[in-house]
Amino acid sequence: MNPAKTFRLGSALVLQYNNDLTHELCQPFKEYLETLLTVEEYQHVVVNLSEMGAIDESGLHVLVHVNSRIRGHGKTLYILSPPRHFLEILQKKQLLRFFNLFRNEDDMLSSLSL
Repeated sequence: MNPAKTFRLGSALVLQYNNDLTHELCQPFKEYLETLLTVEEYQHVVVNLSEMGAIDESGLHVLVHVNSRIRGHGKTLYILSPPRHFLEILQKKQLLRFFNLFRNEDDMLSSLSL
């Protein structure tokens, strides 16, 4: 079972993640994202976190790791609709500029060349 619902939107692969991103759930999500790196048919990976629950240090580490790996493959990771608690963690850890963020779907659609 995939830890995220996935669909294509032009040159973007969009993942809807509707769970906590905590130590117990990080490994399946990380492994799933790692398998997506081998697909060459898209340029952008958009992770929709609008329905994400809790996130801990492990979850943040997974997102940092995956962002770096995706960049290494010449692709771009975007976080769509990040919840307030996630933004607060990014600000506290000084990682706001490390991630490409879209506030909402309109923001995403107007910014990406799909």
